[in-house]
Amino acid sequence: MDKDLEKFIIAGLCMILVLLMLAGCAKPRVENQVPRTPTTLETVAKMKGIASVLGCMFAPGNEECQKLQADRDPDKEDQEWEELEDNGDTK
Repeated sequence: MDKDLEKFIIAGLCMILVLLMLAGCAKPRVENQVPRTPTTLETVAKMKGIASVLGCMFAPGNEECQKLQADRDPDKEDQEWEELEDNGDTK
């Protein structure tokens, strides 16, 4: 064999070895196969919000519902929707 060919083969194998070592250091991506179910604490923590929404749906004249309506700013909501439409976002 020619000495130059041997040098190229050795250099190529060394480069492959270095690339394999670098690839071994990378963290593997682990995708969660099973969807995560919410814990009992997470579901119970949302009960107040769910109850107030249902209450306002059936009794919109309630004090709490009137307070929520007063806190809401329709101009801000319209502005956010217009910004989304201008950006071309569909979400």
